[in-house]
Amino acid sequence: MNTESKIFAQFLATIAWADEKYSAVEKTTLLSIAENLNMPELPQEMEHYVNQIQHFSGTEVSSSLAEIAHMVHADDKEALLTACVQLMGCDNYLADEEISNYFFLARLIGKSNEEAEQLLISLTETKEVILNK
Repeated sequence: MNTESKIFAQFLATIAWADEKYSAVEKTTLLSIAENLNMPELPQEMEHYVNQIQHFSGTEVSSSLAEIAHMVHADDKEALLTACVQLMGCDNYLADEEISNYFFLARLIGKSNEEAEQLLISLTETKEVILNK
């Protein structure tokens, strides 16, 4: 990875906190993501950013992500979005807020809605993920 794990953590924290909780299953999934990305410090950084954004408004979160979006290396954009989808779907439920945040994050890092949608579709199966539960 060419992108610092703290940058990944800030984006992933936005996905995890979309439903205003950072659940045990999300923490376990993040451990797997960190291992797959070879980012051992990711879980600790994620805890830090989740604790931080709990006190931010939506506008503050958006602004802070917009400031760092250019720091996501071009070669890492798909890996970041894949990690977002893994974190979003780890509880077999995609909340509206998670989906909205996912597309917002994709646009911030320069991916079109179509590209983000194709990745989301390729990584999920209708029978496994309940939309708008």
